[in-house]
Amino acid sequence: MAVEELQEVLDCPSKTLYYQVGKLMRAGLLTEAGSSRGSRRERLVYRALEGVLRMPEGFQGARYERLAAQSAVATLRAAIRRFRETADLAERQPELVDALFIEASTLKLTDEDVKALKQSMTALVEEYGRRETPGGSSVSMVCVLTPHDSRLTKSRE
Repeated sequence: MAVEELQEVLDCPSKTLYYQVGKLMRAGLLTEAGSSRGSRRERLVYRALEGVLRMPEGFQGARYERLAAQSAVATLRAAIRRFRETADLAERQPELVDALFIEASTLKLTDEDVKALKQSMTALVEEYGRRETPGGSSVSMVCVLTPHDSRLTKSRE
């Protein structure tokens, strides 16, 4: 969407939206998708990045970590929506449902192992990305690694 379209949908001042769009672009979570003709002039159109979302080096810190968390939540919600839509097709298209897969784990790893796991996941996604072929099936994958603090879990139970 263009900022003007976002402004209409969100009922938010364009100055605020331009500021937020700039932050998202610097963080690598948003990109320019081209331009469109508005009522009076050409406007830039932005889109959220699909595929591998990574917090770039130099953007760590509480503000950007919250931004990354919000992006992860939006990505997970979209994945859940696609998962449910596919599950709803079970009777009509069982071959789609066969592709559904969930793996949830809590692991105790060293910092080095966590780094190695991130590198392995990145390499795996890149390897399968190179295998993409016309006419192949399209699948979505979301992998979220987050520190697990038992004190947080207990406070919500």
